[in-house]
Amino acid sequence: MRRFIASLAATALVAVLFAVPSTAGPDKIKYPANYKDGVLYTTVDRHDIKQFRELWGTPAAVAAMKAGQPLPSGSVLTLVQYKA
Repeated sequence: MRRFIASLAATALVAVLFAVPSTAGPDKIKYPANYKDGVLYTTVDRHDIKQFRELWGTPAAVAAMKAGQPLPSGSVLTLVQYKA
């Protein structure tokens, strides 16, 4: 009986932990200071969900992507999403 109660308590604790809302929000997102100095390598217009996206990368990262090579260490890829 003790195992059952302990198991039930553990399950309830896990359920409570997963039910707590996350604390990340738009006010906690910080873009790299110089992402606009990078290269705009593509845009995506998601008219079905009314979003427009810009994908930015450091010049070395974009060059590596185009060449089919692994991204160099320190690459920064940024997705900026707007409401359409």
